[in-house]
Parts: sequence; C-alpha cells; structure tokens
Amino acid sequence: MPVQEKRKTQNTELPHLVVSESSRNMLSLCALCVLLSLVPGLNTGGGDHTEMYVRPGSDVLLPLSYNLTIDKTNKWCDTFDWQFEQSKISKSRSCDILDYNNITHFNMLNTSVAPFSNYKSSADGTINLINVTWKNSGKYNVIVNNPTKGSAVFTHTYTLHVQAPVLEPFLNVYCRHDGGADIICGTDTGEDLSFSIMVNKGLLLENATSSTMVGNVSEVHTAAASPGPWDITCSVRNRVSDSETRRTIVICPVQLSDPVLEASCLHNGSLNISCSVENGTDTIFFLSLNGTLFSSNVKKGMKRINHVTVPSPDPWDVHCYVNNSLGEKNAKKTNITCPGIWNEKSISWARLLVFHSLDVEGFLIKRMEKKKASDVKEESAHTVQTLHNYWWKCRMYQL
Repeated sequence: MPVQEKRKTQNTELPHLVVSESSRNMLSLCALCVLLSLVPGLNTGGGDHTEMYVRPGSDVLLPLSYNLTIDKTNKWCDTFDWQFEQSKISKSRSCDILDYNNITHFNMLNTSVAPFSNYKSSADGTINLINVTWKNSGKYNVIVNNPTKGSAVFTHTYTLHVQAPVLEPFLNVYCRHDGGADIICGTDTGEDLSFSIMVNKGLLLENATSSTMVGNVSEVHTAAASPGPWDITCSVRNRVSDSETRRTIVICPVQLSDPVLEASCLHNGSLNISCSVENGTDTIFFLSLNGTLFSSNVKKGMKRINHVTVPSPDPWDVHCYVNNSLGEKNAKKTNITCPGIWNEKSISWARLLVFHSLDVEGFLIKRMEKKKASDVKEESAHTVQTLHNYWWKCRMYQL
C-alpha cells in the first residue's frame, strides 16, 4: 500500500497580484460563463456551435469566449463581427464598437441589418439580447480577426430558440367496459413538447412526443389496466418550462359477473336468501319475492346481500337483480318450499301436549266408556299417531 508523503504547512504571504486589462477581461468573461450556466433554459454546447433555449421576455447573453487583445492607447485591438443569419448586428474597428440596431439609419445606407434592435454589445464582444421575442430566434455568428495576422483567429455560432412556455395540460380519462381506462394527456400551447404519464407512481409514458395533433392541440394516449382506483399524473415539458395535472382516486366500473343466488330454510320456516357477484363495481342489488320487488339496504358497491323472509306455507319465487353503469344481470330460483310451516295455534297446542305430559291413556279410557270398542280402537290409533307427529315436530323445531 503506497505511503503518502507528509507535508508541512507554512503560512506564507501571497505576492501582490497585478492584473492587466486583458486579464481583467478574461476574468469577467469567466464570471459571465458561470452566470450563463445558471440561467434556466440555456443548453450550451461545446466546440464551435451552441444551442440555446429561452422563453419570450428573457434577457440573453451571447458571450464571446475568446480573450481579445485590447490596447486602446495604441488603438491596437482584435476586431470582431457579429451577424444574425446574413445580417450584421455589431462590429468593432480600431477598438470602437458599432451596433447596427439603428435599423432606419442603416437601411438608408442599403446595409442588411437584423429585423430587431433589442440588443447591445460590450467591449469584450458579448451581445446582450434584451426582452427577446420570436424575432430573435435564429443563428448568431461571431468572427474575431487579429490585425497582425490579418486572418480570423476565432469563430463561433449560437442557435437561439425562443420557445413559448407550456401551460397546465389537460387530462382526460375514459372508462372501458373491461374496467380499464384510456388516458389522454395534451396541451394547446408550447412547442418541442414531451409528455410523461404516471399511474400509481409507475411511469406508463416517459418523455413521449405527441402522437396525435388535433388542430393546435398536441396529445398522447395510453391506458390503465383494471382494476382501479388510480392516481394519474400528466406532465408536459419543453426546453424552457414544465407543468403537470393530477387526478386522484380515479375509478372505472368493472363489468358484472353472473350473480350467485342461494336460498335455504330456517328452523322457523323462514327463507334465508343470499345473492352475490364476484366481479363488478358500483353494484346495486334488488330482490323480487313472489313478484314483489324491493331494494336492499346494502350500500352501493357491495358484492353480497342477505335477506330473511317471514314464515310462509306458500312456495317462494325468488329473483335477484344486480346492475351498474355497464349493464344488468339476474338469477332466479322458483317454487322453494320450507316444510313444517306451523301456525301459532298449532305450535302452542303441541307445546302444551309435550311439556304438560298429557295422560293419553286416561284420555282413551274415558273415550271407551262412551263409544264402541271398534270406534275407540280406530280413534285411539289416530290420536296416538297425531300426538307422535306433534312430538317429533316440536323436537325438530326446538319448541
């Protein structure tokens, strides 16, 4: 493992720093470049060409990244020439600067000038564009010549893009029959747009360009799979701005599955009814009992309802209906009977016979004294069988 040499630290006085005018210009230029790197919307490139993106109303600096030789005492300076497209905008001669932003004056001299005057140049060759508009979009070229060499020593081109900032995009969600959703995100402002759509914190689209143009509207399409709910965020951006729209708890109805209807008898002769669906949202249940339709007390969106009827000796016809915004389905069961339906008078008499131990034998003897033997024999057999049936039914229904 290499050993690092330990060095002693000495407190030494720094010599006085002498800065020439040329060095000062270079320091100013470096500070300017740092400021440019912090300006939003600027995308400076390397080499001899730079792309720049700004929004209308911005102030933009086009730096001359070359250390000019400036000797105003002897009038010995590098010269520079700025052009916008094919039109002159600024130049320096004999250390003096001339801007071509007096369009009327230079038009009289038949000089091709830029179609704008909102700029100013500085001694270091920097162009300052003030409150830019779309007229300022285009290519800016600068050439530096050295009087001694008599040729160009530096050249650079800036391409300036003035872009409108994007506004809040629209976000439309359309439900499908399978419970999924079609999502449309778009805007009618801005250029060079890219879209992203996020659903439940997952990206479905990222930096997508517009797939559909409807008039001046740019939009992209995607889909969310069932089931919801979904948290949907639509964002749009260009080189100078970004914006987004969000919708939370987005739910699309799911198509209904076939309902399952179940019916069973209770010990008191009532009918217990259950109706349910496995799939479906925003469900509403209705039951029809022997032709009488009534709604359940179950809240909207439940997957099951239960209902208990009153005791009845008559058979039941049961229909279950369930619907939502996508349609309706039903199930039915007919001619359901619950055996052993008793009225209150019969049940009370049976309870009395069982729990008060009716003396069946004594009862039969008294009857024999009044009737013939054959009649009593037949009647006693019927009475015993009746009591026997009552006794078993009372036990069955836990009376």
